[in-house]
Amino acid sequence: FQLSGRAADADESGVPSVRLRAVASPRGGLYSADLDGRITADEGTLEWAGDAGFTLLAPGSGPDAMSTLPLARVTGQFVANPDGLALNEAVLSAGSPDLPYTAEGSARLEFGDAPLFSISLQGQQLRLGEAGASAKTDRLEGEVAFAERLTGLQAFLKQLPMPTIPGKVDIALPALVLGDTTARNVVIVARPEQANWQIDAFSAELPGRTIVEGNGVLARGDAFGFRATSPLPAASQPGWPHGWG
Repeated sequence: FQLSGRAADADESGVPSVRLRAVASPRGGLYSADLDGRITADEGTLEWAGDAGFTLLAPGSGPDAMSTLPLARVTGQFVANPDGLALNEAVLSAGSPDLPYTAEGSARLEFGDAPLFSISLQGQQLRLGEAGASAKTDRLEGEVAFAERLTGLQAFLKQLPMPTIPGKVDIALPALVLGDTTARNVVIVARPEQANWQIDAFSAELPGRTIVEGNGVLARGDAFGFRATSPLPAASQPGWPHGWG
């Protein structure tokens, strides 16, 4: 853990401030946080605001090795005060540095006797398999690509630290490509539940304007998979009654 600071010039309103940078790498160096901003006092209330960077590193292959390859990185603008910590204009980059998957959003951590977090992300199209395979070889290659991406997703979720406080994650994707099938307008609402993720709401539009909705549990680790707690409708056209679950 490192702290460095210096006096800074007053802002536009004439309020004096102190420049403070905090760098932390807990959990054996697999996770790091870098917060760099100004501390000001407005009517007796301290506020720290500036640039934030959070990095999750993939573990090395050797017993004592430590990889420098980021598994995921989040950057944004943070504001911290006695009430909580907010991260705005956040950008998440995950996966290969050459072709990362990115999403934008915001996050909030509320302090106090009942701490609570909330995360909202709007992502790009997510591809878990190759679309358009027609020949047998192409299909086999597509199946391999899908399996590799699914394994990568499993590893990513397994290494993500599980929140130890209540909270909610809202994710919106314009499209999710699963092999030859494209799901559009994907919405996921999830919250941590012990060692897994409780999916409180899931909806997506499949080809033919089929709407799929449901909820369940996304298990991590060796039991990786989704278990529906309410039936997912096989087909549901807009305007049809939604009575499943």
